[in-house]
Amino acid sequence: MTPLQNCKFVQMIKPEILKSGAYWTGADPVNNAATALEVDTIGYRYLTVLVSLGVCAANIAEMDLYECETATGTYTAITGGAYGTTANPLPTTTTDETAYAFHVDLAGRKRYIALRLKAGAGNSYAAAIGILSDASVTPNTATERGLGTDLFV
Repeated sequence: MTPLQNCKFVQMIKPEILKSGAYWTGADPVNNAATALEVDTIGYRYLTVLVSLGVCAANIAEMDLYECETATGTYTAITGGAYGTTANPLPTTTTDETAYAFHVDLAGRKRYIALRLKAGAGNSYAAAIGILSDASVTPNTATERGLGTDLFV
């Protein structure tokens, strides 16, 4: 078994184009917790969130992580979990078509984690996936890994 076979994969943003100035479907846990594509982190020690951006007609307006104790409760921002600083600037039209990552140690975190992603004033493409690792019980099937199916070559 390879290390990634011991992980669980969760869609956090399904691939789609986003009209300017809006949040991606499922990516606004603050205002729409009921539709947030959150990650249930129970049983795992680490979460890596990969955000893959396509062409962005405008700079990304917001890209940060939020947490909550219940699936559709009140989400709060994770301290240090936001792009938009000098060290970790938000993606721009000159840095689009690349991937960005959040690496989260789940010790002391709330159970549910969600990504908040908002486009700037132009159409943009994105998708995001959460990868849960270091499980207390190793996933053994595609379903337990959060996949439709596995293909072993």
